[in-house]
Amino acid sequence: MSWSLRNQLFVPLAAIVITFVYYSASLRSDHYVEELNHVEDAQPRLFAEQMDSLVEPKLLPTFRQLEKENPGWQFAAFRGEELLASTVSLSEKELEVVRHIPPITADERGRGWTMRAGNGKPVWYCLTVTSVPAWPSDTRLVTFYSYEHALMLNRQAATRNFVVASVVAFVLIIAVTWYTGQLSRRICRIKQQVTRIAKGDFGQVVEVHGHDEVDDLARSVNSMATQLQQLHDAIRVSERTRLQGQLAGGVAHELRNGIHSARLSLEVFQEACRSFTLPSENMLDTAKEQLLVTETLVRRLLSIGKTQERERLQRPLAEVLQDVATMVEPICRHLEIDFALTHDHRLVHTVQDSEMLQAAIVNLCLNGVEAIGRHGELRVDTQYRDGQIEICVSDNGPGPDAALSDQLFEPFVTSKPDGIGLGLAQVRQAAETEDGTITWTRNGSWTNFVLSFPTLSIPKPTEVAVASL
Repeated sequence: MSWSLRNQLFVPLAAIVITFVYYSASLRSDHYVEELNHVEDAQPRLFAEQMDSLVEPKLLPTFRQLEKENPGWQFAAFRGEELLASTVSLSEKELEVVRHIPPITADERGRGWTMRAGNGKPVWYCLTVTSVPAWPSDTRLVTFYSYEHALMLNRQAATRNFVVASVVAFVLIIAVTWYTGQLSRRICRIKQQVTRIAKGDFGQVVEVHGHDEVDDLARSVNSMATQLQQLHDAIRVSERTRLQGQLAGGVAHELRNGIHSARLSLEVFQEACRSFTLPSENMLDTAKEQLLVTETLVRRLLSIGKTQERERLQRPLAEVLQDVATMVEPICRHLEIDFALTHDHRLVHTVQDSEMLQAAIVNLCLNGVEAIGRHGELRVDTQYRDGQIEICVSDNGPGPDAALSDQLFEPFVTSKPDGIGLGLAQVRQAAETEDGTITWTRNGSWTNFVLSFPTLSIPKPTEVAVASL
């Protein structure tokens, strides 16, 4: 049989409370009885001191008045062996016993004698014989204190104390019940949170308001949930990236074979047509150059699916941007799109992975071209701001779907019917390779994608920015 934590706390606390309260009540009852006995022992002397001068006709009414004012007490007066007055019915034998009881002295306690008296139903009395200062020396006062009345007072005191103790114990048990319930509920909330975490729900947290051990445990559980959520997100991104690499590797392998065959065919065609006059002398050279650039980008895409470390090619940023313009400008001219690339040549920056960054910028440009369609504007602007180089690719197309704005750079997220959602994920990877970031905004009719990464190159104020196409 297993006990809940609440019962493990409640039962011992309740037992301790009940034991302590009733033990305190018992001590209090014993103390009260002791005080009551002390008062009862001293009472005969007080009666004797309250007596006036002896007047026999008034003696019995005086005893009746004292009996009325002091329940449980009876009185008798003797002169020598003569009974002067009595509120107790005494037989001759009982009178003989009382006559021979000596009076108590100042150093003695009262109630030193007991006897049964009464004609009808005999009652046990505690007898005390005292001398009355106001009376003659041969007279004495006899007080009878009912033993049953003394027991009744003791029982009443004990009952009263134990009733109070029961009320106090009940209130304390209610308090213990509430406290253990609160503690149990707090621990149950933590248990439920751990159960949700075990099922994969890391979103909810346990409310924490205090600074005790249970709250520290709740904080630890919340921290664990946060870390597990971060780990879960990292695993999800890693898995999607792995799938991205596998898919990109397969696509790139097929593209590389096609591009390689096309480039070889152009070279063979160029050799065969050297004796002919072409409309443009460098037409085939331009086509070969475009295929070489495309083959480089596909080779970069193919390397994503490989596990070994790829060798990075470092190049000046200006050369990377010029290659971007060489590739994008003919496409824009064919679609009647105004293309402009502006680069501040005062920025002398070396890119750590030129192939990846070039592929990222080309990807953004081609996305802009696809969004524009025909007869639009595409801009690539580079500037230095607060220690950062910012490459902004802007187009006046309709922009991305607003529903995908928060997940735009995640792998396999796309609004294109025939897209696979890898382009912008590779753009983010390129930005992270340069220790930078990628953001996007929609300002009016323009969509702006901004690549930002740190640089140590600071433009000289005496030189002028140059625009190139």
